[in-house]
Amino acid sequence: MNVEFLYDIVEMLLNGEKKFPIGESMDEMSLSLGRLASNPADQASQTSLSVAMLSLEEHINARSITLLPAEVDSISQLGGQRFFTKILLEDVRKMIAENSLSPVVAKKALDELISARQTFISELEALKRSIVYFELEGRHIDDDKAGVGFKLPRKVFSNDFGEFRDELKTFHFIFDSFSLMTKKEVARPELGPISSSDPLVFAILDPVVAAKIAGAVAWLLHVWKKIEEIRKLRAETAKLQMDSLVTAFDDEIKKKIKSEIDEYAESILKEEKSKSDREISSRIVKSLNLLFQRVERGVTIELMLPPKKEDLSQNEDEDESKPQTDTDSSMTRLREVEVELRFPRANDVPILELEQEDNSRAKS
Repeated sequence: MNVEFLYDIVEMLLNGEKKFPIGESMDEMSLSLGRLASNPADQASQTSLSVAMLSLEEHINARSITLLPAEVDSISQLGGQRFFTKILLEDVRKMIAENSLSPVVAKKALDELISARQTFISELEALKRSIVYFELEGRHIDDDKAGVGFKLPRKVFSNDFGEFRDELKTFHFIFDSFSLMTKKEVARPELGPISSSDPLVFAILDPVVAAKIAGAVAWLLHVWKKIEEIRKLRAETAKLQMDSLVTAFDDEIKKKIKSEIDEYAESILKEEKSKSDREISSRIVKSLNLLFQRVERGVTIELMLPPKKEDLSQNEDEDESKPQTDTDSSMTRLREVEVELRFPRANDVPILELEQEDNSRAKS
């Protein structure tokens, strides 16, 4: 994670703290437990504890809904999951349940958690001040662009520079293929932010092209959930060392993926009126296969979008029926898809063969 990515996550967490006062609910619970420790039979304190617990649940659940899958991963990298996600709620519930007859012990455990959480937040605030001081603030993207990032586990390219270069060419092929289908020209993506230690590389694209790619990834993840059921049966069979059945499951999975890809490719090509172009059809089918092969090995896709425009009151002389542009509708679609990008764990023994593709043959 580089400084730009780090700043974005820190900013997101601190802004969320203002909008979702989780800390205030925890403080109120601590006060109620203190009163119960002095007078366990106090009905008012028992009620205030219940109300504070409900408030904490409401704030944490509301906060969790706003977190994108990629943001949860980043919070985990910082060690903050226990302070900002539903893990916090589970920990607090456990403290109260295990010490229901001992409010003193429950308060002590809760106060330690509150202190650790506040220390973490204070460190985030200090980190933000340092980043701002050195003018290293986060990522920026133009309003008419969208970033599609791919995070490559190093094992995918064997930590080899040449193989990493091949992966970049492969994703360039994918971007150009979807651009040829939607815009009838190659993508010519700009290089966006790059982060490590597992390389996360962003390509800055036309939102229309980015939306098609993101939609394809969301479809792929939906299909993968269905395939996971077959994979579970395969894994159980493998434990029994029944090689012939394992091979049969492998063949079934490959057959299922091919069928799904052919059907989806036909639908999007028809939608874009590119079905009759054999070269584009071939590239789209190939691109979908390449994406499947990489997701199976732990590659994830992230989006980087410009800030969402707030609804502004229109002047009386403005045309309220002004139709959305392709860029507007694509941005809307990208924001819808962004919350769906929850990727499966990498398979230890991939079934699909990993292929690369050279983009040198792309035509504008």
